[in-house]
Amino acid sequence: MNLRLLVGAAASAWALAAASGAAAQTKQDDVWTGPYVGANIGGAWGNTSLRASAAPGSGAVALPPGDAAQIGAVTNNSSPAGFAIGGELGYNKQYGHWVLGIETDGGLLDISQTRTHTFQSTQVVNPPVFFTLGQRVRTDWQWTLRPRIGYAWGPWLAYLTGGLGVTESEISAAYSDTRSPPNFGSFAFSTTRTGGVVGVGAGYMFAPGWSGKLEWLYSDYGHVSGSVPIGNNFGVFTSSANIRYNTLRAGVDYKF
Repeated sequence: MNLRLLVGAAASAWALAAASGAAAQTKQDDVWTGPYVGANIGGAWGNTSLRASAAPGSGAVALPPGDAAQIGAVTNNSSPAGFAIGGELGYNKQYGHWVLGIETDGGLLDISQTRTHTFQSTQVVNPPVFFTLGQRVRTDWQWTLRPRIGYAWGPWLAYLTGGLGVTESEISAAYSDTRSPPNFGSFAFSTTRTGGVVGVGAGYMFAPGWSGKLEWLYSDYGHVSGSVPIGNNFGVFTSSANIRYNTLRAGVDYKF
């Protein structure tokens, strides 16, 4: 996702709607103008696509190429799901039926994926050698800053939104085997990621100043990976994942 194009397109649409709608503004239609604050709750599901790879090292005893091939064949494309809860702060300006605004929100997520695989080594020895891989990726919060452009009719509002997102992802992995002596390697780290967020939503003004909404957001933070040496130059193990997820949430806002 090209973040510059995303933000530029949102800003252009915002300016175009402002120019075309300013002359048509009427006081009785101006129900969405003003700052607002609110809270939301819902669910999130991700596309993490955990992957693994390994390469033989330069030691006297090295990871067999057949074992490296087994590791590289492991891919898990799943959609882990969890809760989402947060709050938002924003400002809208209504021009006739057009509503232009900007919103920032932050919240907690619970999206994680964990997997463990045990393989028998392709090396022919007695007793046979087994090796185990463990991988985990987790995302637990997100902050966004997004322009919005919407169309209102009476108390109803439908809108598009897109802008900047920031999150933190945790990735960890481990390798171990039953060789003598055994080989082991592991890593764990957190990384703050910047990406793009787009979405759609609908709101309803059910009382003066009070509105409810239903919103869907798609967030893309790209690709994260980490590598760790295994044993004494036995090999190198790499784990990677995509950080992409959807959020579907309902919320209530109060306009001042």
